[in-house]
Amino acid sequence: MASENSKKAVACILVRAPEAICLAAVPVANALKWVLFDSHKRSEHEGAAFLEFEGKEQLAAYLDALFPALDLGEGFEGAELFATLGTTMYRH
Repeated sequence: MASENSKKAVACILVRAPEAICLAAVPVANALKWVLFDSHKRSEHEGAAFLEFEGKEQLAAYLDALFPALDLGEGFEGAELFATLGTTMYRH
């Protein structure tokens, strides 16, 4: 995603059916604003909403709750990689 000193906004769409959300890192006053568009009602908001996070750690915590790691069971080769794929890609 964007570095902390980026001068350009970047965005991506994450899909894990039936969920689809849009993430954006927008440079504002020499800092990044982390914004997420969530089209579903959640306990945190009453319907479609744009959410702003103070830092990428708070964004990661929200995404961890939204997209928990999957338990693919024993015997699945690469289970650890696939089980956490949806919740680790945005941390880098």
